Amino acid sequence: MTITATEAGTDVVQEPLPAERLAKLAAREAQLLRAREQAEVRRCEVSRQIAASILASPVQALPSLDGLVTRARTALNERDGGLAGESAERAIFTYLLETVTDYPQLARLLNRLDAGFELAAAVRIYVYCRVIRQYQLALDPLEVAFPSGARGTLPAAFTAGEPEAVAAAMLGVDA
Repeated sequence: MTITATEAGTDVVQEPLPAERLAKLAAREAQLLRAREQAEVRRCEVSRQIAASILASPVQALPSLDGLVTRARTALNERDGGLAGESAERAIFTYLLETVTDYPQLARLLNRLDAGFELAAAVRIYVYCRVIRQYQLALDPLEVAFPSGARGTLPAAFTAGEPEAVAAAMLGVDA
């Protein structure tokens, strides 16, 4: 079957696609569909592994360190040229993140599994929110996790709702 169309005053003739060309297109479509399905299965498996790691991590049951955090805050503020306000809070946060949580191990797991930006962002936000909330640090979890320039790269869901709840839902864990 030949299709004739008029384009800018000239006739354009489009020849029918040969059977072998149609077969190649169909095979390519099937290959793309299989690749998308495999990617989705892999993404679900990676999400499951990450959720299992988070559920087994100390992040789920952070120890009470109220006295330690208060003493650290006081010590940082009283030193000569001491850290004030947010700087002291960030120093405490960094210490807690490295010593009380297993976030460095979670980050290595994310890299090993090639989890992708969205899942890595969800883990980071979830852990940061839990630490900041548990130890009542005067910090914005999103600002600490993704400083001003990087925040624009976050999926809108994180900035539109409660970041910890969004991250928990994405990871399949409780907020």
